Amino acid sequence: MKSTGRYFRWLLIACLLLPASPFAATQAPPLQVLVADVWPWSYRNDEDQLQGLLVDLFRELEAMTGQSMELRLLPHQRVLLELEQGLGDVSILFANPAVDNFAERSTHVLQSRFFLMAPQARKDELSLDGLAGESVGFIRGTFYGAAFEANRSIIKVPVSSLEQGVMMLKAGRLHAMISSEQLVYHTLKDLALSREDWRLELHSEKQMAYLYRHRQNVPASRVEPLVVAIEQLRANGELQYLVGVPPLDQSPAVYSPADRQSSLVPPLPEPD
Repeated sequence: MKSTGRYFRWLLIACLLLPASPFAATQAPPLQVLVADVWPWSYRNDEDQLQGLLVDLFRELEAMTGQSMELRLLPHQRVLLELEQGLGDVSILFANPAVDNFAERSTHVLQSRFFLMAPQARKDELSLDGLAGESVGFIRGTFYGAAFEANRSIIKVPVSSLEQGVMMLKAGRLHAMISSEQLVYHTLKDLALSREDWRLELHSEKQMAYLYRHRQNVPASRVEPLVVAIEQLRANGELQYLVGVPPLDQSPAVYSPADRQSSLVPPLPEPD
């Protein structure tokens, strides 16, 4: 009996000293990925399937890293709220000082420029100063920079999508819209609208979007494989293909309409 007890004690010690098996490592719960319901970044199509630029990117990251992910499509403001409450693990968002209070920027994903957009018939100055006292549409939840946030001279009108904003511009219910280069490009293309019918003035030269992780609930080691995969995609040009667009202030003749490659390759981000 003594020899049998000694045997089981040594067996227990040996089991405790064994390294965790690869199979056990795969049992971590899926990363809860929050994506904002903003076309074309992420949305549901007519068949209720999740699609979009960021959806494609996260699926590519899932395939590259082997990390299981559960993508949850939410209104933009709800993404910020649930990430803050720890109900989500990661999200890709434009740099936002409010988000920095509870989430860590793991790596930069893309660089975009923000434009002010108005019908070509507008002759007045297309800038925040030139729009004083006029209505400017924006998609709630996106941080358009300190100048836009601090401006009190314009009438800020939240819209659900740039498509809605374009319709309101055409109906005269808005004087201008502010939006990212990607959103303007894909919206005009999807609605078959000519770039020549619209005035576009650069509002912000550089806006960086980051992979954010909830600082308290998600250790950096959990998202490190995603960071490595993003850097690989950046190095081989695939990242720019997935989320890039041709520069809107470049002549359309310079690029093919089907080309999503941009000459605006994101540099390493500078400290804010």
